[in-house]
Amino acid sequence: MSPEITPRKAILFSTLHTLLYVGVLYLRTASRPSPTISKDVPSVIKARSAAVLVAVLISIFANRYIIERARRAGQTTGIPVWDEILSGWAEWNPDIRHPLAALRLTALLFLGPLVERIWIWDEWKRFPWGMKESLSTLIGFRNYVFVFVFVSPNF
Repeated sequence: MSPEITPRKAILFSTLHTLLYVGVLYLRTASRPSPTISKDVPSVIKARSAAVLVAVLISIFANRYIIERARRAGQTTGIPVWDEILSGWAEWNPDIRHPLAALRLTALLFLGPLVERIWIWDEWKRFPWGMKESLSTLIGFRNYVFVFVFVSPNF
């Protein structure tokens, strides 16, 4: 297999990543929901979290290997900033303006529902909105913390 990344190889790698991420959730019976076991059962949450962690680690090192082989063969992305980023193990000076712009846009999207909830429904009187209760359960921890850690590529 040549080290160059062709469109066909990119599609293959993308498909393999998808199969890896979805497959780890359903390969083991411990992480697979069933009619008798919900995905909200603590043992299923733990098994699924561990499976996703393994999938993420495999993806990181597989991507690193594939990109490094392509770089050694002389292939570049054609985007100098990306090539600089890919030249090391994420050792670059990040430009904080882009993440801040994304956060501003996300905040703008959530502004309407927040205004409705806080002002129209008078939710400001009960401010924490059950945050403590949500984060003190494994289900809430999965929904608010695991999802953020595993889904966010910049975390």
